[in-house]
Amino acid sequence: MSDNESNGSAQERNEEIAALRRFVDSHPYPNYHTAAHIVLHTPQLGLPMDAEYGANNHYWLAEIYRKFDDKAAVKRLGTLIHNGGGMRALQMNYYALNYVVRDLVQNSTTASDYEKRQARALTSAYVNYGFEGIGAWKP
Repeated sequence: MSDNESNGSAQERNEEIAALRRFVDSHPYPNYHTAAHIVLHTPQLGLPMDAEYGANNHYWLAEIYRKFDDKAAVKRLGTLIHNGGGMRALQMNYYALNYVVRDLVQNSTTASDYEKRQARALTSAYVNYGFEGIGAWKP
């Protein structure tokens, strides 16, 4: 890879992070009541989430959302979720975050299409790799 290719991909990555940061900063993570409503009324999650999405996990997911680009913070917060309920809790809360972010994207009237694309990738591109090594989690 040439220096130009390397610089180009680094520049693209920085632009992706900046777009996602703009989205996160302008679309706060919803309060517990709102997030729980989204999660518990998502047919793919539904009832199993009732036991997994509590106030502590909500707080930790909100922090993960805000600190998506700090892999150490994502791992520390994911470990707290895992310590409270094992792999099932970690996996279900990963899905919960994905659905809450999806809801924020769908209801955004201010984000650019590029920012929305980056926000949709938050869980797969950042959280998934931040959770690497927690229990049996593998990206």
